Amino acid sequence: MFSINLRLYFSIILLVLVSKGFSQESTPYSRYGLGYIGDYNFIQSSSMGGLGTAYRSWESVSFINPASYSELYFTSFEAAVSAAVERLKTTTLKDSRGNGGLNYLALSFPAGKHVGISAGMVPFSKKDYLLTDTSTFIGTDGEKLVKEFEGDGGIYNLYFGSGVKIKGFSLGANFGYMFGKLINNSFAYPLDEDLLPDANSSTTWKYNNLRVKGIYYNFGAQYSDTVKTKKEPLRITVGISGNPGIKLGKLSQLDEGTYTFNTEQFYGPVPRAENQGIEDFIQENLITDYVDTLKESLNQKTQVKIPGTLNMGIMFDQGLQWKAGVDFRYQPWKNYQGYESNGASVLQSSWRIGVGGEYLPNPDLTGKYSKKIKYRAGFNYTKSNIIANSTSINEYGFSLGFGLPILNTIANDEGFLNKSANYSFNFGVEAGARGTTKNNLLQESFVRFKFGFSFNDRWFVKRKFN
Repeated sequence: MFSINLRLYFSIILLVLVSKGFSQESTPYSRYGLGYIGDYNFIQSSSMGGLGTAYRSWESVSFINPASYSELYFTSFEAAVSAAVERLKTTTLKDSRGNGGLNYLALSFPAGKHVGISAGMVPFSKKDYLLTDTSTFIGTDGEKLVKEFEGDGGIYNLYFGSGVKIKGFSLGANFGYMFGKLINNSFAYPLDEDLLPDANSSTTWKYNNLRVKGIYYNFGAQYSDTVKTKKEPLRITVGISGNPGIKLGKLSQLDEGTYTFNTEQFYGPVPRAENQGIEDFIQENLITDYVDTLKESLNQKTQVKIPGTLNMGIMFDQGLQWKAGVDFRYQPWKNYQGYESNGASVLQSSWRIGVGGEYLPNPDLTGKYSKKIKYRAGFNYTKSNIIANSTSINEYGFSLGFGLPILNTIANDEGFLNKSANYSFNFGVEAGARGTTKNNLLQESFVRFKFGFSFNDRWFVKRKFN
């Protein structure tokens, strides 16, 4: 039976989070390919360095490995929001900015003794960048050409999955609908003697808009066994998961165009603001009647092919007291087939490794409140799929987190109501860096703050009162 409190929490949090929109990772490196590829770990495993492949819990799931759904004991509504502060620097310039929003939504519940079901929404990739490059015309006396690049949008997975446990083995699968859009705009125009856009010249505007509609699925397996120790038995879980390549050619569509207009439009009738982005200028200032179309192709069928993914992991846990493990992900992005000219030529195979763990000082949940908190920590390193200026763009991060218990009244398998401690509120922070200042590139340092909700209850239990 779905308690009144959980229904109220679910409704309020869902309304607030959806109204805020999904988190947008703002990075210049999202210009390439399909953008910045997200981390699918929910906050519990994310705070442990990203241990989603072998993660198993009776109160939470891992989208990375749907075999984890078979461990569920509670019906669980999970969601997380994040905020990030980023500092960008080159060899000569520095800047800072912030962003945030919703990370994921998931509703999961047991459908039998060893069967679990989960449905929700998670991000796949995101674009959010604005870059300016100034170069000198070849064969001229120092005349400058400015190129601006801007991108926005994201791709998301709306999924439904199930997992089943048979003795020590667990198997699971997610099936989903992939949707979203990715927009790229660019301007190219010369500068005058005062290093301002030359009003007597023409600006070239290139545009593409990929509208994604496709089917997504991934599979997973886990095997758990226990080793006797002097204390509680030690459980060892080995996990593997992944998905085959995804083709977006049948349902997705692409709009592309190359246009030109007189650069004097930057100056009127409503002048372009100093820091106004390309898309904002196009929508608010550009007089489209004075734009000439050089080339335009609308509603094209795309040939985008996303390479498959392989995840492997191992986790050790001793009851509720501690968990620890290592996780590895590989994706051959060198096989990516893109929808724009800067696609596959700048992508490489990527991999990610994460290590971490969780510790609960007092598993019987007695004593001081600080001893009932779950403490988490981890580290991850990623060789990304991006190559810029012949340089691999890599990322690393250190994560810390903790789960706060609250008392709740839960029906056990016999239907009696008992007090239980659920870790409904989870906090995490990750600090790290991406990229490098070498070879005229940019380095980003970031601090991400995450707050996760996990409201748990028992459904479909006929309650008794003792």
